[in-house]
Amino acid sequence: MLRKARQKGGRIRVSELLEAYFLNVQTNHLTRRQSQYHASHILTAFGKRVSAHLERQDILNFSQAQQERGIALTTIYRRVSILRAALNWAVRNGLLKENPLRDLRLARAKSRRIAPPTPQEARALLEAAAPHVQRVIILGLCAAHRGW
Repeated sequence: MLRKARQKGGRIRVSELLEAYFLNVQTNHLTRRQSQYHASHILTAFGKRVSAHLERQDILNFSQAQQERGIALTTIYRRVSILRAALNWAVRNGLLKENPLRDLRLARAKSRRIAPPTPQEARALLEAAAPHVQRVIILGLCAAHRGW
C-alpha cells in the first residue's frame, strides 16, 4: 500500500491516505475503531480530494458545518486531529512533501464538567442503588470531592 501511494508522487487522495495510515499505524483495536469512525466524517467531506491540496479554509468550513449539525467542539477537534496526524505520518513516510495543514490551529473546546450531586441527590442515589452500585457511587463522590 505504501509503495503504491508513493508512486502517486504526492497526488494521494485523502481516502487513500487514511487507508494507508490506519493500515500502518499501530494502535489498539478499540482506538483504531473509534478513530476510523471519526475519520469516516473526514472521508465524507474530503475523501476524493488530493491530500496536498487541502487548505485551512476547507477545515474551517468542515468545522462550521459540523457545529451546525450539533456536533460538539471536542468531537470536531478529534476528527480534525486524526486528519492532521495522518498528514504528518504521510510526510514522515515520504507520501507528501509537506503537511498542507501544518499551520492550522483550532481553538480547543472547553471540557464540560458535570457538577457533583448535592448531598440530598447523593443520599437518594445511594438509597435507590444496589449494594454493588453503591460502592461505585461512593468512589465517584470521593473523586468529585477531591477534584480528580
